[in-house]
Order: sequence, then C-alpha cells, then structure tokens
Amino acid sequence: MGFFDTLGSALGLKGKANIFSYQDSGTSPVRDEDGRVIVSVAGGKDKEWRLNIKNLESVPLALSGKPKGVDEEIDRTVGLLLALDRDSEFQNSVIAKTRSGETIGWILKDDSEQFVHMLKQLDLGVRNSDRELSDRAFVFEFACHIEGMWDEDESSDGKLFPVAGIESVHVTMRLPAVLDIKGT
Repeated sequence: MGFFDTLGSALGLKGKANIFSYQDSGTSPVRDEDGRVIVSVAGGKDKEWRLNIKNLESVPLALSGKPKGVDEEIDRTVGLLLALDRDSEFQNSVIAKTRSGETIGWILKDDSEQFVHMLKQLDLGVRNSDRELSDRAFVFEFACHIEGMWDEDESSDGKLFPVAGIESVHVTMRLPAVLDIKGT
C-alpha cells in the first residue's frame, strides 16, 4: 500500500460520511490569515524534516513559551503552518509560520523536494475526500519539535530580561498520515 493509499485509509474514505471535525460540529473550517483552510497533520516520529531558522531574528512566545528561569532548556512541540512559498525565488521552497503569521523559517533545501511532493499528496487527498473542499486553498499545520535554551540579555536601562535561543526546529509526522480540519 503506497503513501497515497494509506492517506485515503487514514482519512476514513471507506464509507464514512463525516471525516473531519468541522463536519461533525456543523461549522465552517478554520482558516489562516490568508483565508486558507487549515488542515492539521498529526505529529509523530515516523517522518521528520528540519527547518532553516537562521533568519529568525526574534523568537515569538508561540514558539518558545514563557521562561521559568535562565539556563532552562526549551523542549516543546508547537503547531506551525507550512505551505509552498510562492514569493520565494527558489523552486520547492516551503515556508513555516505561526498562526499569527510570523515567519519562523523554511524546510531545508535538502528536504524540500520530498516535502513538497508529500504536501501535494496531502492536498489531493483532502480535495478528493470532500466536494466542499475541492476548490479551496489549504495550509497544513504540522507538529514541530523546538529545542533551545533560555538566556539573559541586558536592556538599555540595565535590567536583565530572558531571551530564547532556538537551536533546532523539526517538523514531525506520523505514518499513515492522520489529518483533521477543525471547525470555527
């Protein structure tokens, strides 16, 4: 059974009427700031891709969480929205953002071709599963594992404040793919 067949099974396409949460709740699908339907992809240890975060200037709290102390490790999982980066000059560029639209980074170049192929399969699987979604644009929310450390920095008035240093961000996914679309 191939990835796409497995995806179809995971989506429950064999005789199940409502396969997504928004259908069960009778509400509209949740959308991102650009109006795209957010498709949640269950995290796991079966597949993993790395993010290039070298251009991340400041770390949003959505990524780091709140510090409990200096020299504390950051080790948490958060949801990030991933989609093809239509503004990139590079082919197969995939951008990762928070739900509020802050850019976190991009799938590493070595991983991007495989990731784009997988996104296209997920997109097609969702489109084929529900006629209501056939003409919608999607963004996929993946579980991302964040690792780093808290440190201190000094403000201009001499006070110390915590600063998050993110060392790595890994996008994770379990296989077979498990997808959901939440309702508003």
